[in-house]
Amino acid sequence: VKGSIGLASIVDKIRENRLRWFGHMMKQEETKAVTVVMKMNVEGKYRRRRPKNRWLDIIENDMRTVGVYIGDVENQDEWRFRTKVANPNRRKVWKKKNMTLNITI
Repeated sequence: VKGSIGLASIVDKIRENRLRWFGHMMKQEETKAVTVVMKMNVEGKYRRRRPKNRWLDIIENDMRTVGVYIGDVENQDEWRFRTKVANPNRRKVWKKKNMTLNITI
């Protein structure tokens, strides 16, 4: 049903929002708290278990899936265009006559 009306899955929407937030954070000044925390390296010992996915690992996977690179963040319009995948038919122009409802009482 989603594909027939031009909507993508919720997974695509979540990926789009993560990449949009990542692009926003990458454009921040180096002294902002969010940027400092994102780029910091935490030292110390971890318990022995399967390593958890870090947020940046998920972002790297999302970037691979969508086909964008870290350098694309510099061009805001290009980044937005290439990461906006939640509505595959966003470029279609819907004519008003296609949006009519037939209601009988």
